[in-house]
Amino acid sequence: MKSDLKLDPDAETMSTRDAAEVLKVSIRAVQMWVAQGRLHAWKTPGGHRRIFKSSVDAMCAARFPFVDAGETFDILVVDDQPLHTSLTDFYASMPGAPIKVLSIKNSLESLIRIGEAPPHLLITDVVMPHVDGFQFLATLSKHSWSETMRIIVTTRLSKQEMDDLGGLPSVIECYKKPVVLPQLLKAISKYVETWKMCRSRS
Repeated sequence: MKSDLKLDPDAETMSTRDAAEVLKVSIRAVQMWVAQGRLHAWKTPGGHRRIFKSSVDAMCAARFPFVDAGETFDILVVDDQPLHTSLTDFYASMPGAPIKVLSIKNSLESLIRIGEAPPHLLITDVVMPHVDGFQFLATLSKHSWSETMRIIVTTRLSKQEMDDLGGLPSVIECYKKPVVLPQLLKAISKYVETWKMCRSRS
């Protein structure tokens, strides 16, 4: 990938971890972008990768030109870190994809977050510490914005076990853990396309 960036070894740089935090992706995704030439970096004599801040700033501008305008399809993951990492790594490989993934492990914190800024898609387990996942979903359903927020549940519970605990509304899609990523991505793509169609009509 060609770039007009002037790469000065003395220019301001940052670590791979810092770049990952700025870009809101995993460290693995940043390493992948460096290997692809989409981020510019150099290695210190000790073998540590240093990434040019100007390169990170340019990628932020290219990947998130519509974030401030609220033009992203927002996905909130209330689940374990591996699922969040898999999703961010996948969408990191798609330049310009209008998708933003946020992960929150604490379900109580996620309720506050959803109340402040409801995501377009919530991906959550129903087995969570300190909170009854079924009650969590029931609480969400009482809010008006729940009509526009789609929900996907990922769980190790069987359908019978979930039915015994109260069951899930028919509008909620459910995927058994360990999640098969291509299947989940197909479901997400369906919701994203619907979102794009609604935006184009408005």
